[in-house]
Amino acid sequence: MSDPSTRAATPARDQGWRSVPWDVLRGALMGAADAVPGVSGGTVALIVGVYERLLIAIRAVAAAVVLGVAARGQAVRARLAEVDWRMLLPLVAGIGLAYPLAMITVAETVSSGHPWRVPVTALLLGLVLGSIRVPWRRLRQRRPAHLVVVALAAALGFLLTGLPPAEIAAPALPVVFVGAAIGICAMILPGVSGAFLLQAMGLYQAVGTALRELDLALLATFAAGAAVGLGSFAKLLTWLLARAHDWTMAVLTGLLIGALRALWPWIAGDRALQAPPADPETALAAALALVGAAAVVALTWLGERGDAGR
Repeated sequence: MSDPSTRAATPARDQGWRSVPWDVLRGALMGAADAVPGVSGGTVALIVGVYERLLIAIRAVAAAVVLGVAARGQAVRARLAEVDWRMLLPLVAGIGLAYPLAMITVAETVSSGHPWRVPVTALLLGLVLGSIRVPWRRLRQRRPAHLVVVALAAALGFLLTGLPPAEIAAPALPVVFVGAAIGICAMILPGVSGAFLLQAMGLYQAVGTALRELDLALLATFAAGAAVGLGSFAKLLTWLLARAHDWTMAVLTGLLIGALRALWPWIAGDRALQAPPADPETALAAALALVGAAAVVALTWLGERGDAGR
């Protein structure tokens, strides 16, 4: 039987399939963000208005899988009936299309030494900067204690994004499984980049190489670890949002603030922050950061408009 508090928190479902193209686009934006170190697909899910519905759907699917293993057919059908398939299937399709493409292409532009690194990273910085207001606006009652939580979460995010990158040339499959489970948790946690954590664990390059060379054993292991981590963490986040909504949103706000460190365009190989140089590229970076912040405002408005039309 499903949790009554979860059922009460479940948003109303779509009344038709008119939102499919928009949900595919939402998923594509999430998938592309997940592949880029410093950006989180969870951030994009918050911006476009599907975050809590996505967590509820993931939790229900994960529970159905567990019940299926236990051969409890009626309970499986009950769990699957809770899933908003009209939202989830297009979203997953968009993620599946965009994630590998971004891993192979866009992600390389933010690597150290790439000629486009500064402008692209500045654009991403603006996107995250503009998204800070999204979870903060969702607090139902704002109190001074929430600001303390925001500050602590921001400090944690700042420390996490200061972890130096590592690389494991040929990671063992158990390491890939555990790394995927950890990385996927960050991918649905706004402000914490799953790709960044994969970098810190030394798995980012290995996964990118596996995608380019179609290393099916590594990719299957990665997918299995991601599925386990995603189901478990989505259940925890859904529980927190149902019972401590405002505190959870305050933590997410702080993590987004702390995550800005990873997207500072001028950063050394050991992740030490540097001052921007006085050259035309700095002016371009500032302009692109403003464009990124404006894009978040537009995406938020489109998401609210799309939800209003359902």
